[in-house]
Amino acid sequence: MKLTPKHDVEHFIETNGSPLHCRASQITPHRYEQVRKEFENMIEQGICRTSKSLWSSPLHVIPKKNGELGVCGDYRRLNSITTPDRYPIPRVKDFTHQLSDKTIFSTIDLNRA
Repeated sequence: MKLTPKHDVEHFIETNGSPLHCRASQITPHRYEQVRKEFENMIEQGICRTSKSLWSSPLHVIPKKNGELGVCGDYRRLNSITTPDRYPIPRVKDFTHQLSDKTIFSTIDLNRA
């Protein structure tokens, strides 16, 4: 099932300097096959797409507790040249008081929601 956004919002990241890039990290042939399948699945669902951008950040493939693979981006170099956002996400401590009388909580895997 291909996911389609229910909005037309575009986000632009302001940076100082030229585009950053990195080489892809090496992974074992067995893990490469798992990663390839995971990316094909994410492309099929519309979660990610191929790109020819001048920008790239390294990806880390992490095994999850259930045996599946998780893909994490390492954006430290990008963050170092990014102009800070004027509208930061609220801090957890600033809104936890709203949870004081709540009794049902859940977790969700945003990658497979």
